[in-house]
Amino acid sequence: MQRQITTTIFLLTVIFFICNTAFICYPILWCYDSTLEPDDRTDTKTAHMIAMVLGILMPILNAAANPLILIVRGEALSSFVKGHIRKRISGVTNPLSVKMRQTQLDSATIISNRSNKSG
Repeated sequence: MQRQITTTIFLLTVIFFICNTAFICYPILWCYDSTLEPDDRTDTKTAHMIAMVLGILMPILNAAANPLILIVRGEALSSFVKGHIRKRISGVTNPLSVKMRQTQLDSATIISNRSNKSG
């Protein structure tokens, strides 16, 4: 049990570090580029846009990855989510079987109506 907790904390730390490094790199890049002479700057707009977009998206990815890690690593959460998904899937019916059932009901209604008119 202790090993599983240690592994989970390690995974959360690694994901946090990787995702938030891009967030920290943008101000460093901006400060570095401001010290350069204008002739030494190459594609600074592109680099700034990439760093800015990564700085926005990577923390969001971190926020999305943390619950996934906890669900996959935790037995109680994992069984709860699996049961919830099974319940949702079992509630969804096959559209083809619904259409076939409706066709059977329509056929039975037509036959019933014909027999009532005949009799």
